[in-house]
Amino acid sequence: MEHVRDRSKAVLTADTEKLDGFYFPPDIAIANTIDILKSSGQAKGVVYYDIDDTLLKTERWMKWWINKSFKESDPNFKSVSLKQVQDSGGRYYQVPAYQEATHPLGKPFSEFFSSSIAKNEQLHSYINPHQGALDLQLALQDAGFVTGGYPTARPQDIGKITAGSLRYHGFTKAPVVNIDAYLGSPADAKVAFMKIYSTQYPRTTSRKSISYR
Repeated sequence: MEHVRDRSKAVLTADTEKLDGFYFPPDIAIANTIDILKSSGQAKGVVYYDIDDTLLKTERWMKWWINKSFKESDPNFKSVSLKQVQDSGGRYYQVPAYQEATHPLGKPFSEFFSSSIAKNEQLHSYINPHQGALDLQLALQDAGFVTGGYPTARPQDIGKITAGSLRYHGFTKAPVVNIDAYLGSPADAKVAFMKIYSTQYPRTTSRKSISYR
């Protein structure tokens, strides 16, 4: 059975050359995504895959890391369950226990999350796929669909780790595209991305774009 530390090491130490097709500077990632879209005329459609909690088990690992971090600073901290997160509104920053746990750190939860969670390379190297996620992608490809890319609201700082994780787990080579979601929700930003690029750069035959999220 694969050990999480072995997986983490492989993702963290992947050479940039091995990430070819996944990892690009932002503007080049967009250009490559457009190229895939424009050259997909014979395909049944183009599929854009959301990464977090669609392909990868992000929530499970992220909540585990948050709880672990707070327990390290306060041994009496009680781990927050998924039900508690849901009951608080579904967002980590809405959970009272998390807000209170950051007070001794002298920073709001949003700042803690940004620096210690969202941009944490080690945490993101741990995250593994949902069962059946890769099978779904392969089945769609066998059915004639093309993978157009992986639009994500993850910070650009961990773009290489994201690319390394997708490659390590066997997902199809396609650009990881950073989506600016600072002015709105990540989900809305990704939908806007697909609408813009499928409209401005139509395929040479009838256009069909699918998002799995």
